[in-house]
Amino acid sequence: MTQPTTRRTRTRRLLSTACALLTGVGAATVIPVAAGPVHAAGLEEVPLEAPIPGHVVLGELARRSQREPVSIAGIGPYTITGTDSITGDPYSFVTDMNYSPASEAAYARESDERALSFGMTTSSDPNASRLGRDGVLQLTSSTNCLSGNDFGGFETFCSAFGPQVYSEPFEATVGQAVTFDWSAQGNSDDYEIYAFLVEVQETEPDVFDYGTPADHTLLAYGRGDDQGWTTASGDVPSDGTYRFRFVNGSYDATGGYALGSNMYIDSVVKVGTANPISFAPLGDRIIGDAPFTVSATAPGGAVTFSSLTTDKCTVSGTTVTLVDGQTGVCTIVADQAGDGTDYVPAQSVAQSFSILAAATAPTNSGLPLIFGTPEPGATLTMTEGTWGDGGSPITGTTVEWLETGDAETNDVTPADTGMCLLVPLEGSSLTVRVTKTNAIGSTSATSAAVVGYTCGTPVAPTWSDDAIGSLQVGVAVEDAVAAVGLPDPTYAVTAGELPDGLSLDAETGAITGTPTVAGP
Repeated sequence: MTQPTTRRTRTRRLLSTACALLTGVGAATVIPVAAGPVHAAGLEEVPLEAPIPGHVVLGELARRSQREPVSIAGIGPYTITGTDSITGDPYSFVTDMNYSPASEAAYARESDERALSFGMTTSSDPNASRLGRDGVLQLTSSTNCLSGNDFGGFETFCSAFGPQVYSEPFEATVGQAVTFDWSAQGNSDDYEIYAFLVEVQETEPDVFDYGTPADHTLLAYGRGDDQGWTTASGDVPSDGTYRFRFVNGSYDATGGYALGSNMYIDSVVKVGTANPISFAPLGDRIIGDAPFTVSATAPGGAVTFSSLTTDKCTVSGTTVTLVDGQTGVCTIVADQAGDGTDYVPAQSVAQSFSILAAATAPTNSGLPLIFGTPEPGATLTMTEGTWGDGGSPITGTTVEWLETGDAETNDVTPADTGMCLLVPLEGSSLTVRVTKTNAIGSTSATSAAVVGYTCGTPVAPTWSDDAIGSLQVGVAVEDAVAAVGLPDPTYAVTAGELPDGLSLDAETGAITGTPTVAGP
């Protein structure tokens, strides 16, 4: 639903106006926000409006909180990988929490946005302090979700969202990027936050709405216990007028239904030229290895580096030094602050590697994943998972799609190993096995299974029934044309048109209705 419109004058709207996306909103506080013009393209700082209190129901916009399967990689920090429910594409985020299914079965899936057992208590502070920064916006929540963590035969833990804040509208064009700094921490339980870029429309002169779900582009998502300041950035999808939308949220990591968290937003959010960092993956290291240099590039200027794991490795300039006697994971973060004129600050990019006691075969810290909706004729894709080279360069990679049924396993790998065209097969389990090889040896890792399918080869459609019976004006028609192929064919009129009164079902080829006019 659409948020209430805002007239861009010195008189700002009262926060107690009805807001269709909010529930449980109590009496609102009027917070004065200076008005200004819609911001032009270029490096601009965009002010935030007054925070909106209360519970936010994101619905489909909680696109990474839909109880879909996820996997975890690493031994701290950890990388969570899943499938975005709107795009069907893989996503990942880095967290300080070990959401391992070995400790909680519910961690094998995303959270689920759930109704509350009572109202949500929310607050905001526009002049908070957090990790060395003053004058930042803090959004805070506390509530409980409805009990019950078992749904459809599997377990998930709940999440809930609110409060939120929008920016004033600003103009942006393709080729630009938007950027902001955020931080978060758990309170009653872990944080789970969303940040969006929302395209908005001018409903009357100098009045802009707050967009619809279809107008939202996801900029940032994360959950965990304590997230330090990090820079998020995203490309502007099309020329238009936009708002930032930041939504605080909390994840019930303990399964006990209590929720509460803090989200912090630096008041400086910017629009300017895109500034992506290119930072290649880092190979594994062996205890006692000498210091080494890292490099990354960004159009905005020199890249700086820091360590998230100073007990394992440290960084000085571009030189990484391993801590004596320590094994484990080292995580290096690359940042670029922009140039202050054209380029926005770059989104932080992290790369991790393992410190090993001795070289090994390649290591896997995150299983391969299969992405897509399992249905006949659908195309599934895969990712290889998260790998380390074991301290010796990887020399080969093999990808196999395996169909297991009746105690037999068959290799059904397509020509394009990254994609599988689904064909129903009762009793079958379809998996992907990835094998990595280096000078020491080989290691294999297998994805979770998709049940009831195998991989098929595309077959061009051919007609099995291309005839239509005789038609008479005023006589109802129930006929069809039919074709076979893989995926299942769809149907369309490509020349001429159907007689008035008839319609074609694009999925089944059925032709129904009653002709109303004689003719061809």
